[in-house]
Amino acid sequence: MSYSPNGLRGRNALAVPGWVFDLDGVLIDSEPIHMRAWREAVRRRGKTLGDKWLRIGIGMTDGKFWTLAAEALGLSPSDSSVLADKHAIFQEILDREGLPLVEGATELLACLQPRYPLAVATSSHRAFLEDVLQRNGWRSVFRIALSRDDVEHPKPDSEIYLKAAAGLGLHPSDCIAVEDSPTGLEAARAAGMRVVAVTTNFPAARLDKAGLIVDSLRDIDRILRFAYSIH
Repeated sequence: MSYSPNGLRGRNALAVPGWVFDLDGVLIDSEPIHMRAWREAVRRRGKTLGDKWLRIGIGMTDGKFWTLAAEALGLSPSDSSVLADKHAIFQEILDREGLPLVEGATELLACLQPRYPLAVATSSHRAFLEDVLQRNGWRSVFRIALSRDDVEHPKPDSEIYLKAAAGLGLHPSDCIAVEDSPTGLEAARAAGMRVVAVTTNFPAARLDKAGLIVDSLRDIDRILRFAYSIH
């Protein structure tokens, strides 16, 4: 199905003028690649990360994840070489295999961007964010692009969402956040935003505090109806 970015299904402008997107798991399907890199980094140290760690790490900064994983594996949380290895392995995978997009992400951005201010707010670091924007031609899509490096307190703290709203010149209640994790959902709601949650990495039951839960960002009609309904 095709959507007209200017017509927006024949409706007037959305009541909610600002949209703030998470990155990993919302626009790019990077979480499985992060876990592959973590598993290889700890394998080189004779350890194994089980499947449960994928869900634990989603929406979490690398530093916080490594602190939890190191303690569980009997390794030193202060060993920065593990983080360095993980980052290098992750980049090697990206360079070799590319970075898959979440289904429907391109279509939703194309539908919203011509009419509404968009921001991205991620727990990933600035260098990775810039790489993703460059790879996908998204530099001009987002008016504001915030990373872990731009805030003192990462998600689930509300700081990054509050800064995103301020950067768009909007009150947080005039923004919709698009998230995929309980951590990000908590951060956006604490900022006072309504949330669309996509079940990329978590089942709907774990995202039940969102205003709308979708299985795919291709469900543009439902997302737009939700935006109309909240004001």
